[in-house]
Amino acid sequence: MIFEILGPTGTENVHLGMSKNVLRRSLGNFREFRRAPTSPPSDQFLDAGLMATYDPQDRVVLIEFAEPASPRLVGLALLGLSTDRLGDLLSRIGLASTAEDDAVLVPSWRMSFYAPGGVVEGVLLGE
Repeated sequence: MIFEILGPTGTENVHLGMSKNVLRRSLGNFREFRRAPTSPPSDQFLDAGLMATYDPQDRVVLIEFAEPASPRLVGLALLGLSTDRLGDLLSRIGLASTAEDDAVLVPSWRMSFYAPGGVVEGVLLGE
């Protein structure tokens, strides 16, 4: 599934603040889990390649994209992109980024890219 990131709050069909029930109806097949025993609830949407974490009011506070999702920014597929090309893209659209261990961070959008070995494997938006 293609997810065009439109800004710091998400995509056309998935965004921060969205209700859990609306997201579940929109994306379908999911499994609920907690990242740790005291963590807030999360859903993994198996077919979409998306994970969402919720606040106590069941609103999306974190969106994570991984295979088989196809998150895009200005039309460019992000998964599989080298961190060099990612840095160029972010700079071109006016977003400052910093590299940190296996991640590229974009603080102004609360966005990060998981990029072990210099290749993007995951994209996160939110807390």
